[in-house]
Amino acid sequence: MPKRKIDYIKGGIYHIVQRGNNKAFIFDDQLDKAQFLDIIKKVNEKYPFNMLYYVLMDNHYHFLIEMQDISISKIMQALNYGYSVHYNKKYNRTGTIFGSPYKAYYIKDTKYLIRVIQYIAENPVKAKMVKQASAYKWCAHSEIISKQTDIVAKKRIFFYLSDEQEKGLDIYMDLLNSSQYFDLGLVEAKAFNEILSQQIKKEKLEVIIQAFCDVNGFNEAVLFQDKRTNQRTTIRKRCAKHASELGYTVKEIAAYLKITPRSVRMMIVSFND
Repeated sequence: MPKRKIDYIKGGIYHIVQRGNNKAFIFDDQLDKAQFLDIIKKVNEKYPFNMLYYVLMDNHYHFLIEMQDISISKIMQALNYGYSVHYNKKYNRTGTIFGSPYKAYYIKDTKYLIRVIQYIAENPVKAKMVKQASAYKWCAHSEIISKQTDIVAKKRIFFYLSDEQEKGLDIYMDLLNSSQYFDLGLVEAKAFNEILSQQIKKEKLEVIIQAFCDVNGFNEAVLFQDKRTNQRTTIRKRCAKHASELGYTVKEIAAYLKITPRSVRMMIVSFND
């Protein structure tokens, strides 16, 4: 029976699970895990994606990935192939080290995201490798709580946990220390499809403004100048008016121009006068 093709969504978040062949070890020592992390970084440089969370066990691993332009399938192929080459060369063996194809589960909302983070973090505890999830070295936790930015896209995971970035770490620590999956009372469930559509709309606005400036001979850089000039005022008014006519809200336009909604509203009104 042919393998069912998964239609991955740009901007979608996926829980990835990959196990060793016949549940055999895929990491025989600490150096193997360190090498795998290096391969993740190299693959991410070539095929950009956001690693939101991960854990490396002895015979399997879990990822929480936010996909960008490159499909999850291509990312996983590069990761598994790169590590297989290392492993076979190091241990003088041939053949696949992975079992059945990886599994990918689409994350639809915040509550599901919370459950997956907790589930991934608890893997070493359930395997009796450590007593607390925070004590395990080969996972995203140590990077999230430090100032280091290596593999984990901390700003992205905080974005999904809270509307305010600075609260993201506090919420993460609360959910890591909680045994409750659905009754945390920490965050309002966000529908990621809605978030995704908002991100796509924002990206389109950027393209629209760039095209509008090109057509009218405007210097787009002037839009974001700190110094107030007649040229900046004129370009901002024209761009704000154009975006408004295309259905963008005052708040969306303000976020793009990095000014207050009140300023945008005044621009549109004065343009109509």
